Amino acid sequence: MPIFLIAGNLVREQRWPMLFLVLWSGVVALAFTWGEEELIQNDFVFLLGQEALYAVAFATFVAAFSVHNERRSRRILAVLSKAIERRQYLAGMLLGVLLCCAAYCVSIGLSALWITRKMDFPAWQFVLLTSVLVMTCAVAAAIALFFATFLDPLPATAATALLIAAPAALERLLGAGWANAIPVYSLSAAAMRFSYDPAWNPGWGGLGVAVVQTVVFWVAASWVFERRDIAVAVE
Repeated sequence: MPIFLIAGNLVREQRWPMLFLVLWSGVVALAFTWGEEELIQNDFVFLLGQEALYAVAFATFVAAFSVHNERRSRRILAVLSKAIERRQYLAGMLLGVLLCCAAYCVSIGLSALWITRKMDFPAWQFVLLTSVLVMTCAVAAAIALFFATFLDPLPATAATALLIAAPAALERLLGAGWANAIPVYSLSAAAMRFSYDPAWNPGWGGLGVAVVQTVVFWVAASWVFERRDIAVAVE
């Protein structure tokens, strides 16, 4: 129960940027309802790539700033004084970030359904695409939360960006198998390669690794956070 309360509080704090992103997807969907069908398909695939990057960036920034903002407002001391373990606290923060990102990713999926409603395109592909985007955000948020336990927000954001981009270099140097070392890169690339081919899939191995790494980084963040002095004031 405390986890859901902490998550709900973070969602409330991020309601305005989250609402902006959801409305952005709706406005874009309306704009795409005018035009030739072929033009809509080509432009829409390009748009999905952009939306995937927006979702990952949003997850990273919110997670990287979440702990710092709580410490600056001193609210973290009041929350943890109520017999809530630090791993539960971080689980609540991570869940809150995921709920914000899920709202945006679902709006992307619904916009896609609306745009392609006349194209006889299988709806389950958009459900799969939405799931891929949510899991991509989950890994990015867990990594950012891990760095946020011992770094300030901007260094934590930079460290997260470097880590999730590292597989791109490893893939070139060591082979395609390294693309899933940190699956944010491979899943984002899969979303950006989304096509109207029913055979499209994001790579199931990457999704499995994403689930495991989300848990691993949360455990690692909890281990570090339990050893941090959070009573020290931050600017």
